[in-house]
Order: sequence, then structure tokens, then C-alpha cells
Amino acid sequence: MNWEAAGAIAEIIGTFGVVISLVYLGVQIRGQTVETRLASGAEMASQLSQVYAEMSSNRSVAELWLNGLREFISLDDPEKVQFSALLNRFMRGIETAFNQHQQGRFDDQLWSGINEGLKDICRYPGLKSWWSIRGHWFCKDFNEHVLSYMKLQESPRLYDEK
Repeated sequence: MNWEAAGAIAEIIGTFGVVISLVYLGVQIRGQTVETRLASGAEMASQLSQVYAEMSSNRSVAELWLNGLREFISLDDPEKVQFSALLNRFMRGIETAFNQHQQGRFDDQLWSGINEGLKDICRYPGLKSWWSIRGHWFCKDFNEHVLSYMKLQESPRLYDEK
């Protein structure tokens, strides 16, 4: 065997090594993407759970939530501040999930459930009133997404079904 043949064999072996390395790297990146999506879902669930926990453990907060959703303008000033803080935290969590989903970093099934909840809550007149004042605080794409749900003509039903 001469040096040229040995060099050609070494190049072929080197090429296979590069291909194997790239395949391995692709598998690792795909695994990290899945982990990132799972972590995003867990973080979002935790953030929204904190809002729900506050409502479920404190009757006055739950009443404020319901009254604010039904008729924001009827709240007195301190209640408007409290409701705004609670709703802002809730909507920021959903906005984060929306943006993560838009960028492919949030699981489709998790987003579907959150999005259906958003659609339900957007039917309430109090949220519509609040959004008309505060919607500009949120990113343009999310604002448009929320507004599209507010245009639906269905009656609120999340808390009002008998």
C-alpha cells in the first residue's frame, strides 16, 4: 500500500467520523429541545397555578376575580388595582406561553389547554373592559390573539354555567 492509498483511506475514515459526530450532535440538540419544551410547560403551569392557588385559598380574591371579570367598571378603585394586578399576572403567564409556543418552545397540547382557557375568559365583559385599558401593555401578536377571541359572540360560560 502506498502513501496515497493510505491518505485516501484516512480521509474516508475521517469523513465517517464527522458524519457520526453530526448525527450525535443532532440527537443531542433534539433532546435538549424536548427538555426545553418540558421545562417551559412546567414553569408556565407553576406560574398559573400560583394565581389559581391565590384565588382558591382566599374567598375575597375569588370574589374579586369573578366581580372583575363580570363588570370591571363597577369595582371601586382599590378593587380595580387588586384585580388589575391579579389579571395582569395571569395574562402575563399566558402571554409567555403564547410567545414560547410561537417560537416552537412550548408543547402543542399544553398550549391548546391554556389557549382554550384564554378563549373562555375573553368572553367576559370585565376582561374586555380591562383589556381596552391595559391591552397595549402586552406584545402586539398576543394582543391581536386576545382581541380575536373577544370578537367571538358566545356568552361567557367559564363560571356562569348553571
